[in-house]
Amino acid sequence: MLRRLAALMLAMAVTAATATSVLAGSTSPSAEDTLTNLILAERMRVCDSAPRADSRLQRAAQWRSEDMLERGYFSHAIPPDGNRAVDYFPEFSITSWSSATELIAYNAYDEAPIEAAERAFKQFMGSTVHRSLIRTCTYTRTGVGAYLAEGRAYFTVLFTRGQMASTDRWERYAARDIVLRLGPAIHYPAKYSVGEGTRLTGERRALAVQEYRGWHMYRMADGRYGWAPGAFTSDSTKSTPTESSSETYRETTASRLNVRKGPGTRYDVIGKVPYGTRFEVIRTARDTDGSGRTWYKGIFPSFTGWVAGWYTRRD
Repeated sequence: MLRRLAALMLAMAVTAATATSVLAGSTSPSAEDTLTNLILAERMRVCDSAPRADSRLQRAAQWRSEDMLERGYFSHAIPPDGNRAVDYFPEFSITSWSSATELIAYNAYDEAPIEAAERAFKQFMGSTVHRSLIRTCTYTRTGVGAYLAEGRAYFTVLFTRGQMASTDRWERYAARDIVLRLGPAIHYPAKYSVGEGTRLTGERRALAVQEYRGWHMYRMADGRYGWAPGAFTSDSTKSTPTESSSETYRETTASRLNVRKGPGTRYDVIGKVPYGTRFEVIRTARDTDGSGRTWYKGIFPSFTGWVAGWYTRRD
């Protein structure tokens, strides 16, 4: 039974094949150790804990890096069938886990392997999504694979978290007609339309395998998957009554408007949006300070959060 993968990409499409023959390359223990140590140090800095290096995950990561370089592609989708790394976990005796994440990067290999690894780490940390995954404190194991050949270095990082006691809580339903997207924001291309009441689970026990700023990755019974706001799903086949249906889109009327975790100024700011930002409203609530003013929870280009309604207008 296949398990879940929160697939995360530095490149969103498969690079066209450029190799017609097998390249002569090799793994690089020094590059792997360097990247592993940098990742563990960052985790310790943020979480006061670090995932355990796992030799099985390392072998799987080494295979992924080698396969991408020698077959001339760069993607989480493994040709020709589009499988993901987790589909091959059993071949590496990786069995006890509940969710997993894969990070991939490549750069020009024109220096020492250690410098190539340091560059890969900078690539990861320069991406908001990759940086967030490296700093996710719940991942308990990791493995890093590096493969170098003909002026190129490919890196794969795998994270897993432990086996869950039950998978019942992962079962969700679409609370409205929603669109599953390629990534966790509205600027990612739409993949599939899902009707209200659709059961987002199946024989693979797949469901929300990764959460990023209010977005979750979901998998349907037929194996198709994509990202959608968690607020668009519920634990029953009925729509949640808190969702807004009277107005779908609004526009901000303040420059650098704060987007918060909840409907009130006591909630932390998670980001800012410029004047005239158009967003989709997914929930409404009254101000928690007792004033009765309206707050809107919306989907913004990089995150999902709450904004003060008096700084917005109908789109």
